[in-house]
Amino acid sequence: MTKKVLRYKRADGVDLSATLYLPAGYKKEQGPLPTFLWAYPTEFKDRSAAGQVIGSPMNLTGLTTGVPLLL
Repeated sequence: MTKKVLRYKRADGVDLSATLYLPAGYKKEQGPLPTFLWAYPTEFKDRSAAGQVIGSPMNLTGLTTGVPLLL
């Protein structure tokens, strides 16, 4: 599996991020894949904190109970 962090700007200017998981060896030319979107809101005191990315890209993705990757 390949893990990518996507960063984007919301219409009101708030920087946000998302994590994209792709199957090993996936190429764009293969076409679109089925998608599962899991969003959970969190309250932040200011705009700069909303776009924060916590953790390291070197962390291994673990599968535990309740993780949407199991789907």
